[in-house]
Amino acid sequence: MSHGDRLLPKEWIKSYIIPLFVLGLSCSMESTKDRPGMQDVCAKLCGIKEAYLEFIKH
Repeated sequence: MSHGDRLLPKEWIKSYIIPLFVLGLSCSMESTKDRPGMQDVCAKLCGIKEAYLEFIKH
């Protein structure tokens, strides 16, 4: 993504911030059976992190 193609704040929030909040909320479900496993959590966090790092690299 070139400098001119930077995400608008609303798109940035939708791409990176909301997924983090959704993951956090899923981890705080009252019932442990409704919470994601740590392997899934780590995979989702890594995916968000990698997408963000790729975005800021360009």
